[in-house]
Amino acid sequence: MAAQQERRKYIRVNSHYLIHCERNAVSPAETSRVLDSFTKNVSAEGMLFVSASKYSVGDSLTVDFKFPGWKLFVDGLGIEGFGAKDDTQSLTGLVTRVELAEGGSYDVGVHFPLAEKNLRWAFMKYIYESVPKDEKGERRD
Repeated sequence: MAAQQERRKYIRVNSHYLIHCERNAVSPAETSRVLDSFTKNVSAEGMLFVSASKYSVGDSLTVDFKFPGWKLFVDGLGIEGFGAKDDTQSLTGLVTRVELAEGGSYDVGVHFPLAEKNLRWAFMKYIYESVPKDEKGERRD
């Protein structure tokens, strides 16, 4: 059997960050689902999180992350015109996968296709430097 070629561009890091997630309604008749949850892993372009609510592939979500020390970290990078107001980062993403998990919850994969290059780089650098070495997943994303 031939080995499967790795398609991911960025390393995924196993992490447990608190997130606030809101489904972006497409029409006024739709209701927005709001959820606080934890990530299972993150990368420069996406994340996997646990959800009590079932989302659908293609749903648009706004995800707010609260990263301890994010503002100081970003400010320390010294990238002109790139900064943070506080330790919260907000990104809009698309649901790419939904799987039933243990206990009736769902594993939800989200891709952030519109994240700016500097943000993706800072996001990955922060996560990779913040997670203890023995907890880092070496899978590529």
